[in-house]
Parts: sequence; structure tokens; C-alpha cells
Amino acid sequence: MSANPNIAALLYLVAGSLFILALKGLSSPATSRSGNRNGMIGMTIAVATTLWIAGVSDVVTWALVIGGLGIGGLIGASMGGQVALLTAAHKPPVRAVAAFFAPTDLARWREGNPFIRDYLDDLCGPEGLPVRSPILRVAQIEAPVLLIHGDQDENVSVTQSIAMEEALKSHGKEVETFIVPGATHFFTEQQNALARRRLFDFLRRHLNRS
Repeated sequence: MSANPNIAALLYLVAGSLFILALKGLSSPATSRSGNRNGMIGMTIAVATTLWIAGVSDVVTWALVIGGLGIGGLIGASMGGQVALLTAAHKPPVRAVAAFFAPTDLARWREGNPFIRDYLDDLCGPEGLPVRSPILRVAQIEAPVLLIHGDQDENVSVTQSIAMEEALKSHGKEVETFIVPGATHFFTEQQNALARRRLFDFLRRHLNRS
């Protein structure tokens, strides 16, 4: 069945709302449990919707991605990727984390993208950016990380993933980065196929670890 764009938009809206609640919850140890829960639900909705829109009908693909979320994988794109990385910093029982074109240093993101400033100011204000920046939480991330980003992304610069990779490596963390040539913040079908192959390979290797 082809994806209904109105239903897909509604599902993304629900996922986005859950991501915002997750970001608020993950900013404090007292509310981190509810933040983790909202983030996981939002990720599941967003990933399932993306697979639906992409017309993925392969049962194995659905089982790997959705099952991965259930047995120890965190997957998120854009703000969802930010939530996935922040969730990993709270040391949940996960085996792998994958973030697509995620903002990781919110102060630099705000400085470099004037279109995002109102959103960030409404979310937390400049003083709340550090606690919501995964790049400042790399010491607490223990699971292997995969970062995927397009080198032509104007919404979230590829430098956000490159800087995150460098920060993780500087703390001795396991990280892989896959830069998609020519990709913006919205991957083409071919670019999505490349990214999915890299993601599935990453999940197979790390979720199968004993």
C-alpha cells in the first residue's frame, strides 16, 4: 500500500512532538527516564514512517530496523538523531547508535544557521544548549556510533557529524562516519539506499555481538 502523505505528515508531527518532549526530559537526571521513553517511541514512529514512505516491503528490513530498536539499537534522523545520541549518553542497555544528519553542537548550529535560532530559543534559550548538545556528552556514550550525513546539507552542516566523530575518537569511543556525496538534508532514493545498506551492515555487526 502506498503511503498517504497526510497520514505520514501526521505521524512525523507526532514523532517530532515526542522528540521535543525527549529533549526536555533528557536535560535533567530527574526526568531522564521519561525523556528516554519519549525518545524511543518517537524514534519507532519516525523510522517506521520513513520505511513506509520509502515503500520498503522487505520483511527482513522491517524486522532488522524495528527489531533493532527493540533489542538494543537507537536510530534517529535530524532531531531524532540528536535524541538518539543524548539517550545513549544516559547509558541505557543499547548495543548500537545510528544518527542521520544530527545536530550535535547546538551552539555552533545556532550560530551557523539563522533559520534555526527561533526554534532553539523557544526550546531552551542559549543557556540550555550545552546540556542538549551530544558533542558535550561523548564521555558518557559507551555504545558504538554510526554517523551518516550528506556533504551538501544546508540545514545541519556536515561539520556537525565530523566534529562529533572527532570528539568520540578523542575519548576512545567506537565510531564510524559515512558521508554521502552530493546529499542534502533530504536524501534521494539512491542516497537513501546507500545509507540503508551502511546502516544495516552496522546493525548486523553490533546487534549480533554476544
